[in-house]
Amino acid sequence: MSVVLSFPLVANADQAFQQFMKNQVAEFNGDKAPEKCKEKQLEIVESGNKILYQLCAIKNKPIYLRGSIDGTPISFYEFKNSKIVQSTGIDGGVSVGYRNEKPVVIWDFFNETIYFKIDEETKKIQQQDLIKIKKILQRFGIQTSTKSPTK
Repeated sequence: MSVVLSFPLVANADQAFQQFMKNQVAEFNGDKAPEKCKEKQLEIVESGNKILYQLCAIKNKPIYLRGSIDGTPISFYEFKNSKIVQSTGIDGGVSVGYRNEKPVVIWDFFNETIYFKIDEETKKIQQQDLIKIKKILQRFGIQTSTKSPTK
């Protein structure tokens, strides 16, 4: 019985994902980077790993920030008007969309799912990540708001 009931949920989830990709994902795209952006680089040791951060910024405004370990990408952040609008994790399949520096949606390319209701634990993790990213931007000399994001 539960298998039969799960089919409509999967179809609806699929449809919601397709609608999101068609109509809403553009909201979470960052400012357009120039074809050849002169990236600044900064190496930071986190949890025993040397992470190389590469920043594309125009007129001291961040466009994107990429993190990698030994050449393997682990994170990618996009900015619009100097505010984070999207983060993508280590596998490149799951992204988080932000409004006013608050996580509001998560989409998973691999499973073609979309989550508009983000649980408190995930919000807390994303907000901690945002605080870390702001500190990294400051180390690059980029001014960020000193106000911490709230729920």
